[in-house]
Amino acid sequence: MIGATPISSSKSCTCRLNAGCATRSRAAALVKLKWAKEMDYRLIKELWAFRESRIAVRFAYEWHDDSGNWFRSYGNENWEFDENG
Repeated sequence: MIGATPISSSKSCTCRLNAGCATRSRAAALVKLKWAKEMDYRLIKELWAFRESRIAVRFAYEWHDDSGNWFRSYGNENWEFDENG
């Protein structure tokens, strides 16, 4: 955790949302801004396939802004791990 913001357990985390967050402190700042905007953020992830060093995950998340407008997103993630996990 950096402050009250959880960051990936990996010291070498990369941020796919914004090319400007190459460091952990920048990634933490981006997450803090994102969560300040996305109120009552709810994330659900489901493992739906795995084989050898790869997994596939379904996700759904929802949040609302300060005006009460709700947003939902859905998608799939495909992860591949090296021999160290």
